[in-house]
Amino acid sequence: MYKRNILLLIFCCNIIIVNSQTTNKYDVVDRYVKNYSLKIINKEGLDRLIDTINKKFFHDIDKVRAAFYWITENIGYNDNAATNKDYQYNNLDALLQTGKALCGGYANLIEYFCRGFEVECVTINGTGRSLYSDIILNPESLSINHSWNAVKLDGVWRLLDATWGSGYTNYKTGEYHKSRNENYFLADPQTFIYNHLPQKPEWQLLNGLVSATRFCDWPYIDEGYFTNQIFKVYPFQLYIDRKVGDTVQFKFFTNKQLSHIALESPDSKLIERGRLSVNSNFYSYTYRTTRNGEFDLRVSLFYLDEGRHTGYVTYTPTLIYRLRVNPK
Repeated sequence: MYKRNILLLIFCCNIIIVNSQTTNKYDVVDRYVKNYSLKIINKEGLDRLIDTINKKFFHDIDKVRAAFYWITENIGYNDNAATNKDYQYNNLDALLQTGKALCGGYANLIEYFCRGFEVECVTINGTGRSLYSDIILNPESLSINHSWNAVKLDGVWRLLDATWGSGYTNYKTGEYHKSRNENYFLADPQTFIYNHLPQKPEWQLLNGLVSATRFCDWPYIDEGYFTNQIFKVYPFQLYIDRKVGDTVQFKFFTNKQLSHIALESPDSKLIERGRLSVNSNFYSYTYRTTRNGEFDLRVSLFYLDEGRHTGYVTYTPTLIYRLRVNPK
């Protein structure tokens, strides 16, 4: 049911971020689906689209990509239905007529496409760690609050989440934003598990299974973790215990170019922003605690080109820890 919430933070600075262009290997599929002219408001129209995709593309992965692209392009998340627990939007007829769905509806729609493609597909139910209220979880009482899919391609099960792939809801304003997120199409199980714990452990698709306790012991993994292509980070536990004046050294392993870090308190007030230290294969930063108490520490990473002039820096939170600081 949950829809991923993202807070985009913008600081006015004397720099401009220049994003490099990446090649989309599904460009042919995406352009074809984007240019599909017939409006779909019922199953009959959906069946015509499926038939068209079957005739146009021969590989199952392209067909599944076409389904994912069409859904994330045309179906938005229904925040009101989620709040009111109105589950009719898991029904295909309702979601096609309104263009809005809950996570169960997204998963049902992926399954419907895959049946038309003769591709094996299952809906997976489990815990989605998607809201800032999910930073602290009890492993003894995890709720089944989300649905996603696994599809079998070339004999291998792959994971996808069309709900989180379709956009995000700003947790402050409650406003939903359509924005395709490629991290949730044929996702890597090693990182997918950070915020998706299936009810049936076999759908983790991992060699070593992750327990509910371990899942809850991780820091909250936010969207910037994937945007910044982090593949390892230290510390990697939710709780950080220190005394006033002690330091916390963060290490971030990534092949992406970074330069700065921002640390914030729960009320989104900037605690400090600084330059990352560059090492041979990781970035690091040392934060010194200044006050006692227990609070969340939101970490964001980004790159600033300080040789540029006026502009804006936009970044997305990467991780959230629970910092417990005792007096000296």
